[in-house]
Amino acid sequence: MAATGVAVACAVAVVALLVALGGGGGAGRATAGAAASARVATGGGQSDSGPHLRPHPRAVEPAVGAPVVQQIDVAPEDPASVPHDPEEALARAPRGTIAAAPSPGAPSDAEVRAELRALQGAPGGRARVLPDGTAVAPANAPDVVKSIVAAGNAIARLPYVWGGGHARVFDTGYDCSGSVSFTFIQAGLLQSPIANGWSTMGQAGTGRWISIYSNSVHVWMIVAGLRFDTSALHIAGSRWTDQMRSTAGFTVRHLPGL
Repeated sequence: MAATGVAVACAVAVVALLVALGGGGGAGRATAGAAASARVATGGGQSDSGPHLRPHPRAVEPAVGAPVVQQIDVAPEDPASVPHDPEEALARAPRGTIAAAPSPGAPSDAEVRAELRALQGAPGGRARVLPDGTAVAPANAPDVVKSIVAAGNAIARLPYVWGGGHARVFDTGYDCSGSVSFTFIQAGLLQSPIANGWSTMGQAGTGRWISIYSNSVHVWMIVAGLRFDTSALHIAGSRWTDQMRSTAGFTVRHLPGL
Protein backbone atom coordinates (compact mmCIF):
# COMPACT_ATOMS: atom_id res chain seq x y z
CA MET A 1 0.00 0.00 0.00
CA ALA A 2 2.82 2.31 0.90
CA ALA A 3 4.41 1.75 -2.56
CA THR A 4 1.13 2.40 -4.28
CA GLY A 5 0.67 5.57 -2.43
CA VAL A 6 4.11 6.76 -3.39
CA ALA A 7 3.41 6.07 -7.10
CA VAL A 8 0.16 7.94 -6.98
CA ALA A 9 1.82 10.84 -5.32
CA CYS A 10 4.51 10.96 -8.01
CA ALA A 11 1.90 10.88 -10.79
CA VAL A 12 -0.01 13.71 -9.20
CA ALA A 13 3.19 15.70 -8.93
CA VAL A 14 4.00 15.21 -12.64
CA VAL A 15 0.54 16.27 -13.71
CA ALA A 16 0.72 19.31 -11.55
CA LEU A 17 4.11 20.21 -13.09
CA LEU A 18 2.74 19.89 -16.61
CA VAL A 19 -0.21 22.09 -15.78
CA ALA A 20 2.09 24.65 -14.32
CA LEU A 21 4.26 24.72 -17.47
CA GLY A 22 1.46 25.22 -20.05
CA GLY A 23 -1.46 23.07 -19.46
CA GLY A 24 -2.06 19.40 -19.96
CA GLY A 25 -4.23 19.83 -23.06
CA GLY A 26 -1.56 21.75 -24.94
CA ALA A 27 1.12 19.27 -23.98
CA GLY A 28 -1.00 16.39 -25.16
CA ARG A 29 -1.66 18.04 -28.47
CA ALA A 30 2.06 18.86 -28.89
CA THR A 31 2.98 15.31 -28.11
CA ALA A 32 0.44 13.94 -30.56
CA GLY A 33 1.56 16.38 -33.29
CA ALA A 34 5.19 15.44 -32.84
CA ALA A 35 4.32 11.78 -33.11
CA ALA A 36 2.35 12.40 -36.33
CA SER A 37 5.20 14.40 -37.84
CA ALA A 38 7.57 11.63 -36.96
CA ARG A 39 5.36 9.12 -38.75
CA VAL A 40 5.19 11.26 -41.92
CA ALA A 41 8.95 11.87 -41.98
CA THR A 42 9.70 8.18 -41.58
CA GLY A 43 7.09 7.11 -44.15
CA GLY A 44 4.86 5.64 -41.49
CA GLY A 45 1.77 7.29 -42.95
CA GLN A 46 -0.27 10.46 -42.78
CA SER A 47 -2.64 11.73 -40.16
CA ASP A 48 -6.21 10.76 -40.53
CA SER A 49 -7.27 14.31 -41.44
CA GLY A 50 -4.84 14.81 -44.46
CA PRO A 51 -4.63 13.16 -47.95
CA HIS A 52 -2.68 9.96 -48.30
CA LEU A 53 0.61 10.61 -50.28
CA ARG A 54 2.78 7.90 -51.78
CA PRO A 55 6.45 8.14 -51.01
CA HIS A 56 8.52 9.53 -53.97
CA PRO A 57 11.03 6.95 -55.26
CA ARG A 58 14.65 8.01 -55.13
CA ALA A 59 16.90 7.62 -58.18
CA VAL A 60 20.24 6.16 -57.35
CA GLU A 61 23.04 6.91 -59.85
CA PRO A 62 25.29 3.91 -60.33
CA ALA A 63 28.88 4.35 -59.45
CA VAL A 64 31.12 4.79 -62.53
CA GLY A 65 34.78 4.10 -62.22
CA ALA A 66 37.63 5.89 -63.97
CA PRO A 67 38.19 5.03 -67.70
CA VAL A 68 40.63 2.29 -68.37
CA VAL A 69 43.29 3.08 -71.01
CA GLN A 70 44.80 0.00 -72.56
CA GLN A 71 47.67 0.07 -75.02
CA ILE A 72 47.60 -2.49 -77.81
CA ASP A 73 50.76 -3.37 -79.64
CA VAL A 74 50.22 -4.03 -83.36
CA ALA A 75 52.71 -6.26 -85.04
CA PRO A 76 54.33 -4.89 -88.25
CA GLU A 77 52.53 -5.88 -91.43
CA ASP A 78 53.98 -8.75 -93.36
CA PRO A 79 54.66 -7.60 -96.97
CA ALA A 80 53.78 -11.06 -98.17
CA SER A 81 50.27 -10.70 -96.77
CA VAL A 82 49.49 -7.51 -98.76
CA PRO A 83 47.24 -8.34 -101.76
CA HIS A 84 48.65 -7.51 -105.19
CA ASP A 85 47.05 -6.61 -108.49
CA PRO A 86 46.16 -9.93 -110.14
CA GLU A 87 47.09 -8.42 -113.54
CA GLU A 88 50.43 -7.06 -112.38
CA ALA A 89 52.29 -9.72 -114.31
CA LEU A 90 50.61 -8.63 -117.55
CA ALA A 91 52.31 -5.24 -117.31
CA ARG A 92 55.77 -6.76 -117.20
CA ALA A 93 57.79 -7.05 -120.37
CA PRO A 94 58.17 -10.60 -121.63
CA ARG A 95 61.50 -12.29 -121.16
CA GLY A 96 64.05 -11.48 -123.78
CA THR A 97 62.55 -8.07 -124.62
CA ILE A 98 63.65 -4.56 -123.71
CA ALA A 99 61.02 -2.98 -121.51
CA ALA A 100 62.10 0.55 -122.39
CA ALA A 101 61.71 0.10 -126.14
CA PRO A 102 58.75 2.01 -127.66
CA SER A 103 55.85 0.13 -129.16
CA PRO A 104 55.83 -0.25 -132.94
CA GLY A 105 54.37 2.84 -134.56
CA ALA A 106 54.77 5.00 -131.46
CA PRO A 107 56.10 8.54 -132.10
CA SER A 108 59.74 9.18 -131.36
CA ASP A 109 60.95 11.58 -128.69
CA ALA A 110 61.85 14.11 -131.36
CA GLU A 111 58.34 13.94 -132.84
CA VAL A 112 56.74 14.36 -129.42
CA ARG A 113 58.94 17.38 -128.68
CA ALA A 114 58.02 18.90 -132.04
CA GLU A 115 54.31 18.46 -131.31
CA LEU A 116 54.74 20.07 -127.89
CA ARG A 117 56.53 23.03 -129.46
CA ALA A 118 53.69 23.40 -131.94
CA LEU A 119 51.15 23.48 -129.11
CA GLN A 120 53.15 25.88 -126.94
CA GLY A 121 54.15 28.18 -129.79
CA ALA A 122 57.50 29.34 -131.05
CA PRO A 123 59.46 31.71 -128.81
CA GLY A 124 59.67 35.35 -129.82
CA GLY A 125 57.44 37.04 -132.35
CA ARG A 126 58.28 35.00 -135.46
CA ALA A 127 56.85 31.69 -136.67
CA ARG A 128 59.11 28.90 -137.85
CA VAL A 129 58.89 25.87 -140.10
CA LEU A 130 59.32 22.34 -138.75
CA PRO A 131 61.08 19.59 -140.71
CA ASP A 132 57.72 18.08 -141.70
CA GLY A 133 56.72 21.29 -143.50
CA THR A 134 54.25 22.56 -140.91
CA ALA A 135 54.61 25.88 -139.13
CA VAL A 136 54.61 26.90 -135.47
CA ALA A 137 52.98 30.20 -134.60
CA PRO A 138 54.65 32.47 -132.03
CA ALA A 139 53.46 32.00 -128.47
CA ASN A 140 52.44 35.65 -128.24
CA ALA A 141 50.53 35.69 -131.54
CA PRO A 142 46.80 36.52 -131.50
CA ASP A 143 44.43 33.58 -131.63
CA VAL A 144 43.33 34.44 -135.17
CA VAL A 145 46.94 34.22 -136.33
CA LYS A 146 47.36 30.85 -134.65
CA SER A 147 44.16 29.68 -136.36
CA ILE A 148 45.52 30.75 -139.76
CA VAL A 149 48.75 28.86 -139.11
CA ALA A 150 46.85 25.75 -138.01
CA ALA A 151 44.65 25.89 -141.11
CA GLY A 152 47.69 26.39 -143.33
CA ASN A 153 49.27 23.30 -141.76
CA ALA A 154 46.21 21.25 -142.70
CA ILE A 155 46.76 21.87 -146.45
CA ALA A 156 50.46 22.74 -146.47
CA ARG A 157 51.55 19.64 -148.39
CA LEU A 158 48.49 19.15 -150.59
CA PRO A 159 49.18 19.57 -154.32
CA TYR A 160 48.47 22.65 -156.38
CA VAL A 161 45.20 22.23 -158.31
CA TRP A 162 43.90 25.07 -160.47
CA GLY A 163 40.48 26.05 -159.13
CA GLY A 164 40.97 23.84 -156.08
CA GLY A 165 39.25 25.04 -152.91
CA HIS A 166 36.65 27.16 -154.71
CA ALA A 167 33.92 24.67 -155.59
CA ARG A 168 34.19 23.23 -152.07
CA VAL A 169 36.15 24.34 -149.01
CA PHE A 170 37.61 20.93 -148.23
CA ASP A 171 39.31 19.73 -151.39
CA THR A 172 42.07 17.38 -152.50
CA GLY A 173 44.19 20.26 -153.78
CA TYR A 174 44.17 24.07 -153.77
CA ASP A 175 45.31 26.89 -156.02
CA CYS A 176 46.81 30.12 -154.68
CA SER A 177 43.59 31.97 -153.85
CA GLY A 178 41.92 28.76 -152.71
CA SER A 179 44.78 28.16 -150.25
CA VAL A 180 44.63 31.64 -148.70
CA SER A 181 40.83 31.53 -148.68
CA PHE A 182 40.87 28.21 -146.79
CA THR A 183 42.99 29.66 -143.97
CA PHE A 184 40.85 32.78 -143.72
CA ILE A 185 37.63 30.74 -143.60
CA GLN A 186 38.96 28.51 -140.82
CA ALA A 187 40.03 31.60 -138.85
CA GLY A 188 36.59 33.18 -139.25
CA LEU A 189 37.75 35.98 -141.56
CA LEU A 190 35.84 34.83 -144.68
CA GLN A 191 32.55 33.05 -145.21
CA SER A 192 33.39 31.54 -148.62
CA PRO A 193 36.39 31.29 -150.97
CA ILE A 194 37.26 34.27 -153.18
CA ALA A 195 39.44 34.51 -156.28
CA ASN A 196 39.59 38.28 -156.57
CA GLY A 197 39.37 41.18 -154.19
CA TRP A 198 42.62 40.58 -152.34
CA SER A 199 44.08 43.83 -153.61
CA THR A 200 41.27 45.82 -152.00
CA MET A 201 40.93 43.86 -148.76
CA GLY A 202 41.62 45.63 -145.47
CA GLN A 203 44.12 48.45 -145.46
CA ALA A 204 47.15 49.30 -147.60
CA GLY A 205 50.64 48.32 -146.45
CA THR A 206 52.17 45.49 -144.46
CA GLY A 207 50.64 44.28 -141.24
CA ARG A 208 52.05 43.41 -137.85
CA TRP A 209 51.17 39.72 -138.23
CA ILE A 210 49.67 39.17 -141.69
CA SER A 211 50.54 40.80 -145.04
CA ILE A 212 48.68 39.77 -148.22
CA TYR A 213 50.47 40.16 -151.58
CA SER A 214 48.39 39.92 -154.76
CA ASN A 215 48.23 40.84 -158.41
CA SER A 216 45.97 39.81 -161.26
CA VAL A 217 47.32 36.23 -161.42
CA HIS A 218 48.64 35.27 -158.00
CA VAL A 219 48.17 35.78 -154.25
CA TRP A 220 50.29 34.74 -151.27
CA MET A 221 50.88 36.03 -147.76
CA ILE A 222 53.38 36.48 -144.94
CA VAL A 223 52.15 35.16 -141.57
CA ALA A 224 54.28 35.99 -138.51
CA GLY A 225 57.39 36.16 -140.68
CA LEU A 226 56.75 32.98 -142.72
CA ARG A 227 55.71 32.89 -146.34
CA PHE A 228 52.60 30.90 -147.24
CA ASP A 229 52.66 30.43 -151.00
CA THR A 230 51.75 27.68 -153.47
CA SER A 231 54.89 28.53 -155.42
CA ALA A 232 56.92 27.36 -152.39
CA LEU A 233 55.82 23.75 -152.94
CA HIS A 234 58.81 23.14 -155.19
CA ILE A 235 61.23 24.14 -152.39
CA ALA A 236 60.46 21.50 -149.77
CA GLY A 237 57.00 20.21 -150.65
CA SER A 238 55.14 22.65 -148.39
CA ARG A 239 53.36 25.95 -148.80
CA TRP A 240 55.27 27.22 -145.73
CA THR A 241 58.79 28.51 -146.16
CA ASP A 242 61.13 30.94 -144.50
CA GLN A 243 62.58 31.90 -147.91
CA MET A 244 61.30 35.23 -149.18
CA ARG A 245 60.56 36.17 -152.77
CA SER A 246 60.40 39.42 -154.70
CA THR A 247 57.36 41.57 -153.96
CA ALA A 248 57.68 43.59 -157.16
CA GLY A 249 54.39 43.84 -159.06
CA PHE A 250 52.29 42.90 -156.02
CA THR A 251 49.89 45.02 -154.01
CA VAL A 252 50.31 44.51 -150.25
CA ARG A 253 47.36 44.79 -147.88
CA HIS A 254 46.71 43.89 -144.24
CA LEU A 255 43.70 43.47 -141.98
CA PRO A 256 43.09 46.14 -139.31
CA GLY A 257 44.83 45.18 -136.09
CA LEU A 258 46.79 42.39 -137.76
